[in-house]
Amino acid sequence: MARRLPWLCLTAYLLACTFWWVRRQWWPEWDSAIYILLGRSLAAGGGYAYLGEPFFLRPPGFPWLLSGVLGDGGLDGLSLNRLVMVFAGLLVAAVYFALRFRHSRALSLGVALLGGTSAMVVARFNRVESDFPFAALLFLGIGLLERARARREDLAWGLAGAISIAAALHVRLVGVLLLPGLFGLALLRRGGASRARSLVPALVAAALAAPWLAYARWAAGLTPDPADQLLAFDYWTMLLRADPGDPGSPWLSIPEGIERVRRNSAGLFRLARATLGIESGWLGGLAVAFALLGFARSLRAPSLLEWFAGAYAALLLLWGAYIRLGLPLVHLFYLYLLLGVGDLAARLWRGRGRPELAGGLVAAGLAALNLASWREAGPPLWPEDLRSAKIEARWGVELEVAELIRAHTPPRAVILADNAPVLSLLTGRRVYTYRFGRRGNLMPRYRPDLIVVDVEEFSAPAFEEELRRSSRRRFKRSEELSRGRLAVYEARIPRRKRPAS
Repeated sequence: MARRLPWLCLTAYLLACTFWWVRRQWWPEWDSAIYILLGRSLAAGGGYAYLGEPFFLRPPGFPWLLSGVLGDGGLDGLSLNRLVMVFAGLLVAAVYFALRFRHSRALSLGVALLGGTSAMVVARFNRVESDFPFAALLFLGIGLLERARARREDLAWGLAGAISIAAALHVRLVGVLLLPGLFGLALLRRGGASRARSLVPALVAAALAAPWLAYARWAAGLTPDPADQLLAFDYWTMLLRADPGDPGSPWLSIPEGIERVRRNSAGLFRLARATLGIESGWLGGLAVAFALLGFARSLRAPSLLEWFAGAYAALLLLWGAYIRLGLPLVHLFYLYLLLGVGDLAARLWRGRGRPELAGGLVAAGLAALNLASWREAGPPLWPEDLRSAKIEARWGVELEVAELIRAHTPPRAVILADNAPVLSLLTGRRVYTYRFGRRGNLMPRYRPDLIVVDVEEFSAPAFEEELRRSSRRRFKRSEELSRGRLAVYEARIPRRKRPAS
């Protein structure tokens, strides 16, 4: 029963994710819309393309998964959300599987469920994003490689782990961080035969990752820069250049890098507070200190978990500690926090003849954290949560305008808007954004038929001036299409032959 209970709990969590906590409504977001548009392009045989151009910023794994549930081109929110929620449930099982080879069943299960019910993870439920598939494949691969190590570098388990790591890398490029860790840990093995067997999974994972890395580099070389439709040109530019969208911008200087790390370190502390559901700054700092102590203790016998945790935390310090990007670290933060508390307790009671108190303290901490996690995450877990109502209130205007645009424009109409991917998904039209506009002169380049402006949040001064000049001669505000805070400008004189609707 002790062996079956964890898997019964994990199965119950997976079923709850798949059938109880799943929502019917698509959550409209920029990245989510781009993923779905890429999936549609793949499903329609148009290749891996966005706005008709090869897409190389993110790997194609997640859009490929989405392409299987997009059907005839409609937007089935339930199917999309269910796909993501299945991976949310599998993530918790994969975490347990990855931790079980080094830690007790109780600690592994507690950490897995603690992360799965944390407010930070639950806040990403029903978001059509790559975080859950990536993290699930990542921890599955680590667990498979741990099993291979425990069985003296069993080749079958090692190859399965390498395939899972490569699959994670094809969902999110940050998975490339695991490749140096795979090679480094393999080279640390004692004995030539053991080292050679452990190098095989590393070589296989690298070989499976190479085609995408080569394609992304080739496609980037053919694409004009700077990027004016995406925040980042590619991830190397985002990490190392002053402007994330311009490969020709100055290199990030050492003082600028230090300032970026200082600014992003505050984000990691916010991550700790969000994970634990506490507001106090000093308590968040104390939690980070205990987690660092537990991490240091784990380095006595390092594994791929420690490599990923350290490398990914360092990347967030340089890249940007956005709350969503920290999701793969949630379970590891809880793990190292509990190990740090247990290590300190063991040191304090080592000479008092009561070693079991340390384990009791960890168990009590685990129970307290789980209760706090359920309290923080409670409302979003239930059907009565208010998120859907808030979405409808915010996005009702967008849906109405999108419906009007579909009714009044031909399929080949071109639109300029701020939240371009979402509007493109809702209208089925080609929509370019003016949000970044690094190259300027968007009007003559894209020759839009319509321009959609959020007058309450219009924050693109250069384009605002361009629109003001063009409105005198070529564009007029359409009272038929404008609704609420969204003003729609249409061309005074059509400049392309429009097919009959």
